[in-house]
Amino acid sequence: MSRIREHLWLWAHQEGSHNNRYGLTSLSRMTPAEAAIYMGVENLFMVVFADKPEPPFEQHAKPLFFLKNLVWSIVGDANSKRNDEKADLEEVIALSKKFPNIQGAVLDDFFGKEDKHRHNLEVTKGFREQLHSNGLDLWTVIYTHQLDMAVGDYVDVCDRIVMSTWRAEELGLLDENLRKFEKVAPDTPKYLGCYLWDYGDKKPMPVDAMKHQCERGLEWMKHGGLDGIVFTATCICDLDLAAVEWTRRWISEIGDLEN
Repeated sequence: MSRIREHLWLWAHQEGSHNNRYGLTSLSRMTPAEAAIYMGVENLFMVVFADKPEPPFEQHAKPLFFLKNLVWSIVGDANSKRNDEKADLEEVIALSKKFPNIQGAVLDDFFGKEDKHRHNLEVTKGFREQLHSNGLDLWTVIYTHQLDMAVGDYVDVCDRIVMSTWRAEELGLLDENLRKFEKVAPDTPKYLGCYLWDYGDKKPMPVDAMKHQCERGLEWMKHGGLDGIVFTATCICDLDLAAVEWTRRWISEIGDLEN
């Protein structure tokens, strides 16, 4: 049996990435490595935000050597305009040769309206082929409001998928959306994205909502419907937010239990 902690991940951006964004007024200085230690998590996504960091990535990967599993973005968030034209694929593959804990690459904020996705299907298949030839998985993210979109061909290309809820007020529909998620990706390992801040409505994540998504995610994990939980984001973990502190205590309590 595995420990629950082995299935928990942090979504990381360069320190300070969310400062003065999304309604956040306090300034964060916490690095991804510091957040992983603070939260007690051993798996991490390192994701480019607003085109930062820029390659080469080696100096950013070195502090993350101690993590068990690391996934690096080849397409960063929607503010990372360079990745609309060119993915960071070659840089990440080269990085994985130096850092064996890099197990895959992720496409963030990938799906758009009316099939206007960040890259077309053939290019996405090319990403997968190059990653697979180098022993790496291809991940992507889908939001709950995208579950009814025609993204099945893209989902089939990816090895692992994270589902996130953009607005906290929609977390009451979490189980319904997880059932939709199962239908969208029936044979693909699935992960629940849990925001530590209500990014959609630019306000604190209520502790009750944080508790709900964590406990429902854990229940789905125990019954095989999910492979893990991903907490977003590292660059707010030092802001004394109630949802962050509740989650840190929760991870400490359940992390070493058997899954």
